[in-house]
Amino acid sequence: MARCGQVFRAFLSAGRVRAIEQMPSEDAEQLAGAPHNRSGGLFGHRWGWTRCKIGFHGGKVVVRRPRVRSLDGRELALPTWTSVQVEDWLGR
Repeated sequence: MARCGQVFRAFLSAGRVRAIEQMPSEDAEQLAGAPHNRSGGLFGHRWGWTRCKIGFHGGKVVVRRPRVRSLDGRELALPTWTSVQVEDWLGR
């Protein structure tokens, strides 16, 4: 039964990580439009992906987040990603 509990906790943790990855993707869509959108974004354009670490149960986990650049080439902050870093949601 202990093994089942470990698997269940791992499943929930993976779900949280996917949810954390989804939120910055939604921010990127608001700033730059849908992926592969050729009509341009409102405030910028997509600039690939990067891997970042965030706190998770006293350790660190790697998550993938999109990058968005402004129309003049500056990196744009993704609001939910900034919140994730400050709040340490997965650490709670």
